[in-house]
Order: sequence, then structure tokens, then C-alpha cells
Amino acid sequence: MLKFTAQLTTLVLLLFTGVFSLSAQDAAADAEPSAAAIYNDALGKVKEKAYEEALPLFEEAIAKADSTDDTGKKVISLAGRNGAVCAYRAGTTARKAGEMEKALDYHDRGVKLNGEYFGNHLGKAQTLEDMEGKAAEA
Repeated sequence: MLKFTAQLTTLVLLLFTGVFSLSAQDAAADAEPSAAAIYNDALGKVKEKAYEEALPLFEEAIAKADSTDDTGKKVISLAGRNGAVCAYRAGTTARKAGEMEKALDYHDRGVKLNGEYFGNHLGKAQTLEDMEGKAAEA
């Protein structure tokens, strides 16, 4: 009888633990991702060289970050710098593909994220120069 009671207690504890874990997972799944989590997702996209997908994630991380909190300040700073580089790469890719308006948009977004990063200023100038060259050829 004692063995049966111990097994029953163990079973009840396992069931309770399982139900509690599932409830915690459901609650976590319902919660919106933090600014830091979004920033990390953006970095994952950069590692995959999916710059067009990463850029809006960097922008979202900045928008969601709390500028009064140390973690939020760090996310804003890092996402601004890395987002600007990402915008430059997306813009350069678009320019090389002949998508000039798209390239200009990416470079403008990069300047907005971090105006001190020269790459987007250079990329915008290159795009405008390419557009002038194509207009002169026509």
C-alpha cells in the first residue's frame, strides 16, 4: 500500500508539474517579444545575410526599447549602429540590382538610424550618381 501511495504521489506531482509548465509556456507564447529579443532576431537575420528582413527588426527593437532603462539604452545604441550597417548593405544590394528607389529608401533609413555612419551617405551618393548616369544614357 505504501508503494502504491508513493507512486500515486509521484504521478500527481508529475501531472501538476506538467500542467504548470504548459501554462508557463502558453503565457510566454502569448507575451510579446522584448526589444532585446527582437534585436537578437535581427542579428540572426544579418548572420544569414538577410538584410532586408533584418532592417525592420532593428527599427522595431528601437521603437520598443525603453530609453529610461539600461537594457533599453543598450538596445537602442546597438540596433542603431548595426541597423545602419544593415541598411547600407541592403541599399548596396538594391543599387547593384538596379532598384534605385529602393536603394535610396534603405540608405535614408540607415541615416535615420545612425547619421554618423558614413556608409549610407556614400551609398546614397553612389545611387544618385548611378541614377544620373542612367538618365544621361536615355
